[in-house]
Amino acid sequence: NDDARKAVALALDRQAIVDIAYSGFATVSRMPVAAGSFFDEQERFLDQGIYGTGQDIEKAKELAISSGLVNQEIRLINNGASDSMVVAELIQDNLKAIGVTVNIWTLDTGSWLGVIFDPTQWDLAVDFTLGSSLVGAYGMWYSMHGGGTYDDEEWVGSDRFAELYSIASKEPDDIKRGDMVMEMTELLAEGLIWYSLVDMSSAIAYSKDMQSFTQRMDGSVDYMKISW
Repeated sequence: NDDARKAVALALDRQAIVDIAYSGFATVSRMPVAAGSFFDEQERFLDQGIYGTGQDIEKAKELAISSGLVNQEIRLINNGASDSMVVAELIQDNLKAIGVTVNIWTLDTGSWLGVIFDPTQWDLAVDFTLGSSLVGAYGMWYSMHGGGTYDDEEWVGSDRFAELYSIASKEPDDIKRGDMVMEMTELLAEGLIWYSLVDMSSAIAYSKDMQSFTQRMDGSVDYMKISW
């Protein structure tokens, strides 16, 4: 529920995640996807809702109580990458401070997709977003993963979000599209269907000897073109 998601978000020390999990090579997120990564980003999209609030342990405790989250045991999954495991442990420690027990389930990359697309197996997941445009990133995450929940469960604002995405993805006028993206950003910040933690300075590293390294429009790597 909304209060439970907000309790989790307000409990997190995202600067500690930057400093410990990424050795400072990241910044605290200011919107639901990586700021500064999209050609259609605008200053007004930043710091909406909890993204502009930051950690608030006392408020997190209040919401944890009102939502029934206190004294619950929740399962947090990660894909076994070194950074994801550290992030999971930091989340575990933060939620302990508001009376919530987190059990971490570290998966291997082979079983990760099988588990994350079955939301009955977990409560929280450490994951990432990609995209070439802000509209595209919102839409890809929403359409592929049911709004970040990895199922098709509806959430407050989901119908309006889907309507806005359908229109914004075809809108050529920058101002009109920006107004729609602003509303989409507000809906995501309020609903916290997912909560962006950090913006990494660089998500991908590769050898200088690698040939034909290219990325697709969604940000993923085109492995078929790589050679040595």
